Amino acid sequence: MVDYLNKKTNIITLTGVYPNKNDYSGIFIKNEIDRLKKRNYNIKIIHETGQLKHLKTFYKAYKEMSKKDYSIIHAHYIFPYGTIGAILSKIFKKPLIITAHGSDVNILLKKKILIPIMKWTFKKCYKLICVSYHLKNDIKKIDNTIRLTVNPCSVDTGIFKNIPRKKCSKILKLNPKNKYLLYVGNLTKNKRVNLIIKSIPKVLSKYPNTHLIILGKGEKEEELIDLTNRYKINNNVHFIKNVSNKLIPYYINLSEIVLLVSKKEGTPVIATETCQCNKKIIITQPGELKKWKKYLPNLIIINEHDVKILNDIIIKEINKRVTKNTNDEFKHYFSLKCSVDRLVSTYNEALVQ
Repeated sequence: MVDYLNKKTNIITLTGVYPNKNDYSGIFIKNEIDRLKKRNYNIKIIHETGQLKHLKTFYKAYKEMSKKDYSIIHAHYIFPYGTIGAILSKIFKKPLIITAHGSDVNILLKKKILIPIMKWTFKKCYKLICVSYHLKNDIKKIDNTIRLTVNPCSVDTGIFKNIPRKKCSKILKLNPKNKYLLYVGNLTKNKRVNLIIKSIPKVLSKYPNTHLIILGKGEKEEELIDLTNRYKINNNVHFIKNVSNKLIPYYINLSEIVLLVSKKEGTPVIATETCQCNKKIIITQPGELKKWKKYLPNLIIINEHDVKILNDIIIKEINKRVTKNTNDEFKHYFSLKCSVDRLVSTYNEALVQ
């Protein structure tokens, strides 16, 4: 397909999450935009926070589109940003692309009153991008007339790759003689980090030099800190907030195992990042990665029953060396370059409709 996008093409992006120095949320959106900018596309990001953020998003985007010609509106999340994009698309007669990330669809399905708004938004959307085939099938059940495509959250393989452990320990200033377990993500009820913490005492009884590193923050932070104190393992459990995304690959490569035991999950970015680094991950909800299991020798999928014996699984796996690497086909499909190529193809289609 001919690339109709060029350095004069302006794209306006609406999003409710976008990372900064102190927040990892929405890193996949930033990575995507940074790569588009490197290809000389002009991207204007509208990301408002605080009270009335949705109204401010509409006002700022409307003002921006009134003074500058934008060829495409790209909204992340169906509601409210996709709906805001649909209104702007109707006003300015510009094609709308929406990326659905899963959490937005789950919320909308629980609030049936919003489904008519969702369907109206779909009608104004040129194409809806889903981050997984499971999500695509869920949306089809709501509206099977909308144009859908799948483009999973990708990983920058120039950053997330195998890095020598000695180098990681030096950069992070952590003792390479210790064993490390890693959790990366929000500290919310759904993530069940408490189950990981509860597994640590038994692991320590077998391997006393084990340390659990928790990178993230959230509503359950204080509760989890109290739990580590109650179990008297606070010297071996480390809560670290506001970590730069550039350091995440080093934490992954330093760790023996990455742990993710969420109750519900899409296709977790940290899981894809771990697989790209050829490191071991124990996970309950692998999402799209389950279909790629034969390519992922270090992906250990456990069920709800196994969560109760998480400590035994960690003890079994912590000393096992990684002998096989992630398949190159997987690495390519989930690479940032491949993902942006697919996105540009969708943009091109919208421009020539």
